[in-house]
Amino acid sequence: MGINATGDIVHWNTSNSDIIVASNNTERLRITSGGQIQVGTGNTLLLGDSSPTNNTVYNYENVGNGLIRKYYVTDSLDTAQDTRFTFNGPSGSSALIQIKAVGSWTSSDTATNHPAGIFSARLFTNTSGDTTDSSSVNLEFGYGYQAADWTFTNGGSNSYTIDIENPTDDDGVTFSYEVTIFNAVPGSQHTLTASSTV
Repeated sequence: MGINATGDIVHWNTSNSDIIVASNNTERLRITSGGQIQVGTGNTLLLGDSSPTNNTVYNYENVGNGLIRKYYVTDSLDTAQDTRFTFNGPSGSSALIQIKAVGSWTSSDTATNHPAGIFSARLFTNTSGDTTDSSSVNLEFGYGYQAADWTFTNGGSNSYTIDIENPTDDDGVTFSYEVTIFNAVPGSQHTLTASSTV
C-alpha cells in the first residue's frame, strides 16, 4: 500500500491473487483476481445513504460508464401531490426510463393505501433540445397506480420532467422510488438531475 504521484492511495496487488478485507478476524470483502467484488456471507453492500433525505437524488450505480444509471429517491406526499423528477437529455439521444414506486401510509391497514407500480417509457431528445415521450407510458405493474399517474412535460433546452402522483386520498404517505435510465450511447447520456414535491 502506498501513495502514487497524484496523491491517490494505492493497494496494488502485482500477483494473480485476490485482495481480502477482514474485520473482527472474519473476511468481509474480497476483490478477486478477475476483478469481481464479493461481499462476505451474511453481509450487505450498502449503497447510498442509510437515512435518505426526501428529494435528494442518490446515484447509486452506473454500469458501462453510465449506459445504465440507477438512482433512488424518497418523498412524503399529501393528497394530489406529485414527486417530480427532472432529467437532462443530450441532443440527438434516446433512453428508456423505468421508475419503480412504492408508497406506505403507515397508519392504515387498508391495502390501497400502500401502492406500488413500475412505469416505463422511451424518451427522445432532438437536436433542438426538445424531448418527447415517444411511446406512451407503460404501466408494467400497478397496485393502486394507473398510467395516468405519470405526467411527462418537455421543458426545452434539453430538460424534461416526469411527475408521479400520489394515487391515494391520504396525506403524509411515504414513497420510495428507484429510477433506472437505459442509455443508448456511451458519450450521450440522459441523467436524473433533481427531485421535488409539487
